Amino acid sequence: MVHETSCQACQDRSTSLEGSLTDADCFCTISYTGPNGGSIPCAACAMGKFKPSLGSAACIQCAGGKYLDFEAATANVCVDCSVQTHSSADRSQCVTCPSNSNSPTASSAETSCRCNVGYSGNTLHAAPHCTTLHHTASHCTILHHTAPHCTIQQHPETPVVAPAAKQLC
Repeated sequence: MVHETSCQACQDRSTSLEGSLTDADCFCTISYTGPNGGSIPCAACAMGKFKPSLGSAACIQCAGGKYLDFEAATANVCVDCSVQTHSSADRSQCVTCPSNSNSPTASSAETSCRCNVGYSGNTLHAAPHCTTLHHTASHCTILHHTAPHCTIQQHPETPVVAPAAKQLC
């Protein structure tokens, strides 16, 4: 008596090695994760994560300052966040710094955002609230430490830039 066995497919997004006998031998393909065995369907790695291997291993989150804006990434193709942005907590996007603040390339959190020149605020908390520096008297500062100009603040909303020789700082 000859016994015939027929192959049965693993669930969607999972596979098995040649010669496997049961669905317990099924495991998730690259960029998908879930328990081995085929009892629960494999799920795509979420945006901000990737998985370069077969099996039940968890998807790997992009490093801070980077993002992935699509699901089921098969490799670490995370992209640096640009200047004036930082990566979201789930690394699925870059978020713009609050008004009047900036951050360097590949910033990983909102705490990387710092107030722009001419603004002040508390940048130690999650969201810096940068406001214009207000002065009641004329205020002179040297710009970029080498430029021979001063900023004269006659009215808080309208700074005037004049050559240093024309204005004593």
